[in-house]
Amino acid sequence: MSLPKVVPTPNNDLGEFLMIRMRSSVAVLGCVLCSAAAISAQERDRTFLTADGELLPHSEAPVVRAVRASSSIQINGMPDEAAWADATPMTVFTQIDPNEGEPVSQPTDVRFLFDDDALYIGGRFYDSGPIMTRLARRDAGVSDSDQFTVSIDSYHDHQSSYRFTTNPSGLKRDQVSGDSSWDPVWDVASTITDEGWFTEMRIPFSQLRFTPQEEMLWGIQVERTIRRLEETAMFSFTPKLERGGVARYGHLTGIRGIGAGRRLEILPYVGVSAEYIRQEPSPQVTFANPYRSGSDYFGRSGVDLKYRLGPNLTLDATANPDFGQVEVDPAVINLTAFETRFQERR
Repeated sequence: MSLPKVVPTPNNDLGEFLMIRMRSSVAVLGCVLCSAAAISAQERDRTFLTADGELLPHSEAPVVRAVRASSSIQINGMPDEAAWADATPMTVFTQIDPNEGEPVSQPTDVRFLFDDDALYIGGRFYDSGPIMTRLARRDAGVSDSDQFTVSIDSYHDHQSSYRFTTNPSGLKRDQVSGDSSWDPVWDVASTITDEGWFTEMRIPFSQLRFTPQEEMLWGIQVERTIRRLEETAMFSFTPKLERGGVARYGHLTGIRGIGAGRRLEILPYVGVSAEYIRQEPSPQVTFANPYRSGSDYFGRSGVDLKYRLGPNLTLDATANPDFGQVEVDPAVINLTAFETRFQERR
């Protein structure tokens, strides 16, 4: 859009010139506001492409409903409590690899429960072939293992997400918006049977950030990887040539009557150690240490504190930290000409 350029002349005095320039500025501002409104309308009408190629509004993305648990859930890797039977099964998964758009090749059943404190996820991954798995340290990438991943957009802002991954060996991998240094407190257990493998997750609401409402509407994505088939299938399907990510997640509904969990978490620790030293003189040592009794005991204690000041701000504090629990850099054999870079964990 181009606007006429006006300059003062003998026929239009300075006042008229300023008036015309003001009208031009108002016209430009109106164009900007119209563009912003159009972008906002596009966001509201965000489209979602189904596996059949049908274009639908994002409000019609696939939906799964969480159900309040009618009994306690024990995280043992077997979702066989009676409460799981009441949950809505998520069984429709679509391949992204190797056969894009085709249904998942092995039966898959994922269900969601919740109580006042946590979200529970139970997965049944049936498989007619051998299960591929490997045990690894936390946050390690295991490309040679079957995997199950749940991603949660708890703010439902289509921008950020919490990602939880496990495998048949009960591996733990967690990320927040791609940052793997985030280590929340959550539980997971997996079991391998003749039918396939099964898993249970417990994610406390205190580890997530969300705006409390009467009933939550969260974005949800669930992925299953069958390594022996090089197959990846997901709940909310996005073709490879389409822009995916958090904006294309499905919807998790049904969670209601919950709070943000505990605001304060305190984790104290105590430790003891003992040293036993022979104090008898020897040819190398002609005298005993007068400050050591030969049987010495040492103790230490401390506390870690986490306090949530607001939905997006958490205070972390520690008194006399136990440096023996500091995570060290993993052992790596580098046979390339490039440097190995580690995350700063200290």
